[in-house]
Amino acid sequence: MPAREAEHTRAPGGPGRLELNLKELREKHKVQIGRTPNDILIGMLKAWDKIAQQEADKNPFFKKVYDSQRRWAADVVTSRRTVHPSYEVGADYYWPQK
Repeated sequence: MPAREAEHTRAPGGPGRLELNLKELREKHKVQIGRTPNDILIGMLKAWDKIAQQEADKNPFFKKVYDSQRRWAADVVTSRRTVHPSYEVGADYYWPQK
């Protein structure tokens, strides 16, 4: 198995590499890890929208691919919002935030 692929594998039910790395950062190195605030995330999305529009205006192939991806994502996001339960419900039930 290629090394890059092996980094992301885990035993069934066991922690993955990300979880182990975060645990080590918190416990061993006392790193405080927080979520990026929603207003920052929205700002990033707005900045991307401007960049994507500029690129679409000058590159017809980019526009074709980008528009296709946006249509596909609209279907996927709508479906997932309908059928996938909220991750936070289960997480908060078993591991409420402190």
